[in-house]
Amino acid sequence: MGFQTKQQMTANLQKKFGSNLSGLQQNMGTQVKQFQDDLNKVKSTKNTIKQSRQSLKQAPSLNKPSFKVNPMRGLPFSKRIEKQYNYQTTRATIDGKPAMLQLSAMAGFKHTPRFTYGLGVAASIGLGQNWNNIRFSFEGVGLRSFASWLWQYGIGAYAGYERMYRKTVFVNKSSESIPSIELNPHNTKTFTDAILIGLTKSYRINEKWNGSIQVLYDIWWKEKGLRSPVQLRFATMKN
Repeated sequence: MGFQTKQQMTANLQKKFGSNLSGLQQNMGTQVKQFQDDLNKVKSTKNTIKQSRQSLKQAPSLNKPSFKVNPMRGLPFSKRIEKQYNYQTTRATIDGKPAMLQLSAMAGFKHTPRFTYGLGVAASIGLGQNWNNIRFSFEGVGLRSFASWLWQYGIGAYAGYERMYRKTVFVNKSSESIPSIELNPHNTKTFTDAILIGLTKSYRINEKWNGSIQVLYDIWWKEKGLRSPVQLRFATMKN
């Protein structure tokens, strides 16, 4: 039927590989065993990886650390300073003060990407009592301190303390008429001060400048004779 007997197969193998078939079989057996050992190692490693994945899935979620690394700490001091310029206008008051344009320049220190605090200076320029009586005049200079905390979408909280010194501190009092005012700790003949709290909304102007609109509430507005406690400011900030 065309099948070779065991003797015929042995004879053919001896012709090709020589008479030492036992050594050849032993070498082949050793190689087969080594291959099986390597295959078993691969299977063991695969099972270990599979078990590790299952353990990670079954393990409870890890708690995040209670602190966060402040990304601003790695920046030089100059990169953490935010320059800010703002202006606002106020209406004439019942005690005779004219409508005013207040300009200020402030420098804020970015403690974190969201929290900034700083100091600034301001100047007040009188505009007159109404549109029919426009008269520019120097009304005083002052100091400002502020802190802002950014939330989301450019909206944040703002708080600050300000003191504006009247022009009577810098000019000859005898030559200047002082408006009649009701003296109180927050509205004197030499200065006025304010605590402002409110909201701010920032927006992007270009790569170097951002804009901001601030809606603030003056706590001591009645003591100063203001017509409204709300102040609207427009600011520009340099990155």
